[in-house]
Amino acid sequence: MNFQYYNPIKFQFGIDVFEQIPVLCKEHKVMLVYGGGSVKENGVYDRITELLRKGDIPYVDYGGQTKAAYQ
Repeated sequence: MNFQYYNPIKFQFGIDVFEQIPVLCKEHKVMLVYGGGSVKENGVYDRITELLRKGDIPYVDYGGQTKAAYQ
C-alpha cells in the first residue's frame, strides 16, 4: 500500500492563547486529545470547551489517551 499523509501542526504560545481559540478553530472541527485527566482537574478543559461552544465550533472529546491505552 502506498499513500501520503500531510498533517500540518501550528503551536500557539503566549498569555492570550485561550482567547485565540475561536478565531484559530473557526470553520474547523476540533479533536481534544488528552491523557489521564489533569486537564479537567486544572480547569483547562472547561475553559477550552466553553470557548468552543460559544464560538459554535464542533469538537470531539478523545480523552484517556495514556501510554497504557497503546499497549
